Amino acid sequence: MSLVAQGYKNKEMAERMFISERTVKNHLHNIFDKLGVSDRLELALYAIHRGLHLNGETREPNPVADPDFAAPIVGGQCWPQTAFLAGPAG
Repeated sequence: MSLVAQGYKNKEMAERMFISERTVKNHLHNIFDKLGVSDRLELALYAIHRGLHLNGETREPNPVADPDFAAPIVGGQCWPQTAFLAGPAG
């Protein structure tokens, strides 16, 4: 997700991670489904809002400490900060 938010193309991500471009596409498709986003822009905004674009480091939003905090609306739903970090269901 970090690389998408930084503007990397699928081919560039594949080269950087030593995997095929098809594998990158599969992973992105799975991430889109899990987060309920429909495209790279929504995914990038999701990552940036949570600080996931910063070299893989994460910053949990803290509504108490950050008065400007607002949970993003993604795919018509408000996503809690744990939606992505919880991992695969089941």
